[in-house]
Formats: sequence, C-alpha cells, structure tokens
Amino acid sequence: MKMHEEQSVHDYCLIMIKDLEELEKLDISIDKELQIDLILQSLIDSYGQFIVNFYMNKIQCTLTKLMNMLIIIEGTLKSSRGSVLSVERISFKKKSTRKNKKSEKKKKVEGKMKEKKVAPKKKAPKKGKYFHCNSDGHWKWNCPVYLTGLKNKREDEPSEGS
Repeated sequence: MKMHEEQSVHDYCLIMIKDLEELEKLDISIDKELQIDLILQSLIDSYGQFIVNFYMNKIQCTLTKLMNMLIIIEGTLKSSRGSVLSVERISFKKKSTRKNKKSEKKKKVEGKMKEKKVAPKKKAPKKGKYFHCNSDGHWKWNCPVYLTGLKNKREDEPSEGS
C-alpha cells in the first residue's frame, strides 16, 4: 500500500500500524526493522531526504516514534512548499539581437550630453631619495640620468647582425 499525496502521514501511519498488527494476529511474524522499512518505503517521494537521513544515522525507534518523527517532517514539508510556490512566476528578458544592440547604443549616444573629460592626476611619488642620482621626486623608470645612461649603452654595443 502506497501513501497518496493528499493523505496525511498521521492517518497513513495509523493504517499501516493497524495492518501490521492484523498480520501478527494471523501468526505472520514480521520483525520491527522490516515493519519500519515497509512504512518508510511506502512513503511519497517528498520524504526522500528524511528516509536517507534515517538510514544513514541508523536510528532505532518504535513504530509510534517513527510516526511522530514523520508528523514533524510533514509540518516542515508543508511550510517549505508554501515558500516554493511563491517563487514560481519569474519573467525573463528577451535576448536582444545584434541589430537591436547597435540601435540602442546609437539612441543612448544621441540622448547623452557631452561630458567634459577631466585629465587624470599624476600620482606623487613616495618620499625618499632614489639611489641612482640621490634626488627626490622620481623613480628609476623616469630618472633622466638613468635613461641617458641606458641610451648610451645601447649605442656603444655593436649589433649582432653586422
């Protein structure tokens, strides 16, 4: 017997426990673990996470304790279903084609006023003297003494091609 979506887990567990007790009256012995397995395997798919957790943690309980646990889980499942239903309607923007992008850019450019460009400020070098020429206010890459020295070295070296 499989549980239905509309059926409450409390009613379903009571029916299953009653059926298992009737089987015991008919001298059909089913151990407690198998009874719990029968109830858990006949639940609907939304209890799947609880079933996995139950088996992974090897929880030992009676049928009534299992029923109480399932009732608690049913309450959390009902509260989580309400929040999922509120997110169902989502609208997506259509992807614009290449032609549409070009025309949108033109419209944006025409509609904007020209902004004045501000010249970027030069960063002041950190305080301290440069070791090559012992003067403040510049670094190696813009030191005039160093740059002229490099230029002279390049001119003095013979090229490998000749």
